Amino acid sequence: MKLSLVLTFLVACGSITAKQPDAHVDTAASPALTTVTPPSGIVTTVVTLTGSNFGSTQGTVTIGGTTATVQSWTDTTVVAVVPDLHPGNADVVVMAAAGMAGPLPFKVVLPPAIYLNNDANDPTSGFDTITVMTFDPTTGAVTQLGQPVSIGRPTSGFGGCSSSIIVHVPTRRVFATASNGVGVFDIDPVTGALTAVPGSPFLFGTTTRAFGVVVNKAGTRAWAADFAGTLGVFDIAANGAMTPVVGSPFTVSASPDILALSTSETFLYANTEASNILGFSLAASGAPTALSGSPYAFTTGFGAGSRPGTDQLYFAGQSGNLGVWQPAAGTGIPAQIAGSPFVLAPPAGLINGVAFTSDGGRLYVGTYTSGHIFGFNLAADGTPTAIGGSPWNFTATFQDLTCLAVSADGHMIGVNEGHKQVGVFTLGADGTPTMVAGSPFTQTTPAENASGLAISF
Repeated sequence: MKLSLVLTFLVACGSITAKQPDAHVDTAASPALTTVTPPSGIVTTVVTLTGSNFGSTQGTVTIGGTTATVQSWTDTTVVAVVPDLHPGNADVVVMAAAGMAGPLPFKVVLPPAIYLNNDANDPTSGFDTITVMTFDPTTGAVTQLGQPVSIGRPTSGFGGCSSSIIVHVPTRRVFATASNGVGVFDIDPVTGALTAVPGSPFLFGTTTRAFGVVVNKAGTRAWAADFAGTLGVFDIAANGAMTPVVGSPFTVSASPDILALSTSETFLYANTEASNILGFSLAASGAPTALSGSPYAFTTGFGAGSRPGTDQLYFAGQSGNLGVWQPAAGTGIPAQIAGSPFVLAPPAGLINGVAFTSDGGRLYVGTYTSGHIFGFNLAADGTPTAIGGSPWNFTATFQDLTCLAVSADGHMIGVNEGHKQVGVFTLGADGTPTMVAGSPFTQTTPAENASGLAISF
């Protein structure tokens, strides 16, 4: 009895505290994002996001910082639609009730399409046109998308293969030359169709021989070659409108044709059909100044290109040789590498198209009239070595080959000039081209000479 009274007293006085149950916070496990399928696609692509602990309550998904439409949501799987984004890498993030999952990468791409500068005036409008052709990566089949789109200027009469049309992927635009102007078009991110930007085409000079065009990586400046002996330089606004810089067009010493911009974007090069090569240093405004020794002597050439990831320049001579030039660091002055020019095995014919694989490891050149394609493996210093079996003869089906382009997925596209045809080839592991079923594919347009080719894939 006494002990019980003592304990009661001590508890009442607070000397002994009664034991309480442990505190417990019921926290849900953090969500995790493990895969994004597919890893790349165009705008409106449906992506499946798999992971864990997304919860039963629908949250949000962002792709590239933009909210995506969610089609379905479970604890382990979310299905969403890629929003309207420009091409490039875009982080995928899932915001669930229990927290954030991700980011994981997704790559937004353009719809696979082929764009042809027809280099011929439409009989109704009197203007040069662009044909848009969609591309099926699975079969290689090509299908024309609607009627050719007007550039808004008469043709320049390019001939051969000029860089008269380019796809600028980051800004989702096509640039194409005709007469003394440049047409600028927005690419529909779902269909690949073209819509002229306000004010297009943008004029420069008073002559009618605009050929090659090149645009810097940011899509803020363009240079256009005028075969009459000038260079047009433009600033490009966010909406695609182009304004000539002060002093444009700039008079140069010869007739520029195809243009190539250095990786530093401080030097510009051009081939001519007057047996020389032009080199320029570029001011902050984009204004060109001839490099020391320019123009540089070389054989008359129709084809030209710069090797991806390098400043090496390749010029295809009409007489069947291939010149390889390496610009000097700092000065930009180009010089031929040892062994250049390299003689192509007959029948070389008139060499036109020049195309590289995206990694810069291989080069292909096409020939006009002989219907041959030459393929080369490229050494680090630029030296070309013929791929086994090269050249390949396509005379029976693809004779007047001019422009060439190689896609990142291992297809080669070619133009059969004057025949309204586009050839599609798969490239084997050894680099050998093989025509896909149904190739060459025919476009339907009343006027076509196809001296410009650009692809979006």
